[in-house]
Amino acid sequence: MSKSQRPFNGIYLVLDAAYCERRDMLAIASAACKGGIRIFQIRAKGFTDVDFMRLAILLQPILAEYGAELFINDNAVLARQLGNCHLHIGQSDMHYDEARALLGPDVMIGLSVETVEQAELANKYDLAYIAASPVFGTNTKQDAAAALGTAGLAKVVKVSKHPVVAIGGQRFETMHDVMAAGASSIAVISAICGADNVESTSRAWVGEFRKLHNHYTSL
Repeated sequence: MSKSQRPFNGIYLVLDAAYCERRDMLAIASAACKGGIRIFQIRAKGFTDVDFMRLAILLQPILAEYGAELFINDNAVLARQLGNCHLHIGQSDMHYDEARALLGPDVMIGLSVETVEQAELANKYDLAYIAASPVFGTNTKQDAAAALGTAGLAKVVKVSKHPVVAIGGQRFETMHDVMAAGASSIAVISAICGADNVESTSRAWVGEFRKLHNHYTSL
């Protein structure tokens, strides 16, 4: 197993600038780390590269204190310049082959898929995970494809050789159904970024995830 394919599971927090005021993103990340989250992605549509870089540089030591992983959304060049981080790409972003050539073999890359066919095609890539998107209807991504539902998520899991991250409309109440469908991780945006108490909300999500993960991996 290459470093880029190491086991991938947990609550995955997407720090979306549209749902976290820019000045609060560092505080949200710190509170989420205290609550047990160890996987983060910066999604900052509309940021300049300079602003994105500044944010990531400030975020890195906060995450490093807890041993948390950082994924950069869409921008492989920035991920390379930053170092000590990883990359998430979508179907319309830089192609996997180009991103892998730029970043080398040890950087984790995640890829969004919207169909079972895309999940099958992704099997030829050295990915940390694929993100099945969206599982449920969501307002956090304006160009989102039709919702897969848990049945569609299960089909993606069945054909994929990679861990599958469930993203899109994730709620605490649906976590059981998503894990039952075979998700290895759950990506959360507004449910945590918009919480009144990010630390306690993160802790609740992490605790429930671990309980369900232990249950389904023991079957």
